[in-house]
Order: sequence, then structure tokens, then C-alpha cells
Amino acid sequence: MEQKKDFINDMQEGKYGKAISLGVSALANALIILLICTLKFMHLQGINPENFDKKLTEYHNMISKLHEIEARTWDTEVKGIYQDIVLK
Repeated sequence: MEQKKDFINDMQEGKYGKAISLGVSALANALIILLICTLKFMHLQGINPENFDKKLTEYHNMISKLHEIEARTWDTEVKGIYQDIVLK
């Protein structure tokens, strides 16, 4: 309990402010580098970033439909197995 109070006091005094701001700054820099790399990759692959959102939506819809088909198939197979067991 004493450690928690010390930690809270240190936070209120701002002892962790520099470390937190440095971490946030490093994270922001990493995300910017990731964005630049992603855009460069898209450029090298011939993907227009303006159409990327449309393609992403199309892929998402396709994956959702596949999940629906898988769920219906699973449900049908499970019902069939259950009926086979009950009818025997």
C-alpha cells in the first residue's frame, strides 16, 4: 500500500512526465515511419492510396461473407451429426 502512495505522489510531482512524454514521442515517430513505409509499399505495388479504402472495404465484405458461409456450414454439419446421433 505504501508503494502505491509513493507512486501516486511521484505522479503528482511530475517525476514521470519526461519518461511518459519520451515514450509517447517515440511511439508517434514509429507510427509515422510505419505510415511512410506503408505508403511506399503501396506505391511500389501500384496501389493508389485513394482507392485503398475502397479495396479494404471490399476485402472486409468478402471475409465477412466467408465467415457467414463457414458459420452456416458448421451449423448444418453440427445439426446433421446431432440428428444422426439422436435418430440412431
